[in-house]
Amino acid sequence: MFAALVSAWLAVVAGCQSGEAGPEDKARRFASAVRSSNASAVLEMLDAETRRHIERTAQIATDRVGGRRVVETSEVFQIVGVDRSFDVESSRVLEADAEQARVELTSPAGTTAIIELHWEPEAADSAQGEWKVRLALPQGMAPLGASAS
Repeated sequence: MFAALVSAWLAVVAGCQSGEAGPEDKARRFASAVRSSNASAVLEMLDAETRRHIERTAQIATDRVGGRRVVETSEVFQIVGVDRSFDVESSRVLEADAEQARVELTSPAGTTAIIELHWEPEAADSAQGEWKVRLALPQGMAPLGASAS
């Protein structure tokens, strides 16, 4: 019984429900996309909450130009201030459960980065889904639903 529970838990943490790679692999692929400045790949790996904030920022930018043009999400999301020489030598899951994980990536120089991931099911009642990266919001960014001034 205990072995079956452990196996089920490992399957959830590894993301095996959909054949999707586990959080450790997703964190490595995220680091690679960031390092190569592949903004579209990075955007696809972000969780729904992070994407909503980026989309909200694009909407605010559209509003500020008086609606003369639509500012696209890809225009407000840029990869900056990243050490392009950071190469992942090793990775390890620091903590994980069925809904979230923290993965530590380490470079050959010993520099580390912590990636926070969340499991996003395809539907509310589905075991199918994938691990997504949640980014910290910039300082001073209003929470969702708050009025922007």
